[in-house]
Amino acid sequence: MSGYEYTVSRVVDAPVEQVWRMWTEAEHYAGVFQTTPGAAEIDVRPGGAWKITMSGGTPMTGAYVEVIPNKRLVTTMDGAGPHPSPMAMDLADEGGRTRITFSQTCTTREEHAQSKEGSEILLQWCADYATKM
Repeated sequence: MSGYEYTVSRVVDAPVEQVWRMWTEAEHYAGVFQTTPGAAEIDVRPGGAWKITMSGGTPMTGAYVEVIPNKRLVTTMDGAGPHPSPMAMDLADEGGRTRITFSQTCTTREEHAQSKEGSEILLQWCADYATKM
């Protein structure tokens, strides 16, 4: 193994197409991240950029690496070290509900701990937001 891997997943009470919209439409992306409308700028295509300004005013930015509609998004986040580790989000239909799985191989233990914790929080935020759409 070359790195520190993690995989976390959760089933949310929403169809795959709705979950995909949560991650690919700026209005809903901002909702997932529990910030204000207009706080997200996304260009969902390989090489496209994403930016979200968190409620405290802190911006997070990155890029899309892989986009397979209703199936998979792979992104990177700027500022996560000199060589950011891509994070994958995979979606799977579970009878009208959606299993969201985040996976990543990090280069350091610190990045692993922070990324895994952040992914677990995002899964909770996704589940919460899915009930509001």
